[in-house]
Amino acid sequence: MSHSLLFDLIKKYDNITIFGHVFPDGDCYGSQIGLKDAIKATFPQKQVFAIGSGFVPFKQLISEMDQVSDELIAVSLAIVVDVGDVPRIEDQRFKMAQCVFKIDHHIPVYDFGHHAWIDTDALAVSLMIARFVRLYHMKLTPMGANALALGLITDSGRFLFGQVTGETFSLMSDLIGFGATLPDIYRILYEKTFEQMAFQSYVYQHYETNDAGLIYVILTSDELKNLGITAERASSKVNLLAKVKNYHIWTFFAESAEGYRCEIRSDGIDIQAVASKFGGGGHQQASGCLLKSKTLIPNVIDELVIKLREHA
Repeated sequence: MSHSLLFDLIKKYDNITIFGHVFPDGDCYGSQIGLKDAIKATFPQKQVFAIGSGFVPFKQLISEMDQVSDELIAVSLAIVVDVGDVPRIEDQRFKMAQCVFKIDHHIPVYDFGHHAWIDTDALAVSLMIARFVRLYHMKLTPMGANALALGLITDSGRFLFGQVTGETFSLMSDLIGFGATLPDIYRILYEKTFEQMAFQSYVYQHYETNDAGLIYVILTSDELKNLGITAERASSKVNLLAKVKNYHIWTFFAESAEGYRCEIRSDGIDIQAVASKFGGGGHQQASGCLLKSKTLIPNVIDELVIKLREHA
């Protein structure tokens, strides 16, 4: 099994570096910190580092990220979590490592690294790591338990997605046993500022729809600047348009310096192929891409309408 190879490699290497994707979310950050903590708690003599920018709202509750030299990465086992496409890996120095192991639950885009553990049926990489901890009788501190719990909560849509099973709650029970404090996680997840309330109000006043069942909003850089929110943060709020009756796909287009960040979600419709067509990817019902030009937005809309009409 691929996870047994991962455990063997962890035992073999004294230096381990853990990488994630650009614009880290709860599952990416939670997987990085949770895996780091599990390895450190189980093998205290090893040097383990989580590299990247992390998920800012949770750094104070859980952990800051690590700064690591090129020389250390060059003698390390690099574990890349929650990303299936090389350009989306935040710190490209993972390529310098002696061995690269990928852990992912997305539909594969490109093969990379020396070894991989991929489970596209898993709702989160954090869930895969929680399984890993259970299977190999590893230890966790409350910090690592909170990190993995954060990943489970966020990538399951607060336990609303169809991939949630009894195992999900069984593994969460393990994490609570290790010291995860769910009220602290939910407090941060639901905390909002007046600026965020203003953003929500703006979205609800400026969304667009079509008769195929698509609801979306296009946010320019000027609008985002006036609202005091970044494109990355704005696009992560795509579920503000979720679950509107008779609208089965919802999408945010948010302008950044690189182009328009596009986040797509659906209710039972496979939209991953659409995101892949525009250079992105993800899950069947939760995917995204980066559009280099606003002129591509109508093309994405047209492709999503085709999906809706196929599903009708």
